[in-house]
Amino acid sequence: MVFLRERIGKLLQYLQKQIYTGSMSVDHVKMIKTGEKFPDIANLDSSSWEELGEGELWGGHREYYWFDTTVTIPEDFDGSCVVFELLTGREGAWDATNPPVLLLCKRRAASGL
Repeated sequence: MVFLRERIGKLLQYLQKQIYTGSMSVDHVKMIKTGEKFPDIANLDSSSWEELGEGELWGGHREYYWFDTTVTIPEDFDGSCVVFELLTGREGAWDATNPPVLLLCKRRAASGL
């Protein structure tokens, strides 16, 4: 019985690695803490926002943050399903499964395509 559980555990580890076969980090994320809503988020100017440092903590009770970044999908991801994964630091806690997040994506074709 123990052998069967170990075998299943190894298979699950293998399958988990097959879910996302490629990954990349997102660098240069800008952030601003504000209570206001931006009326035209498609044309938001984030040039004066602070750069979010790697491992920097943010958040709090009834605090609101806006983030801005640009992600360039590598050519070797062509034809693949691409997932943007946001880790809140509360994985495993009840509120990590329901973070109130709005993600606005703008697709731009690569130059020359």
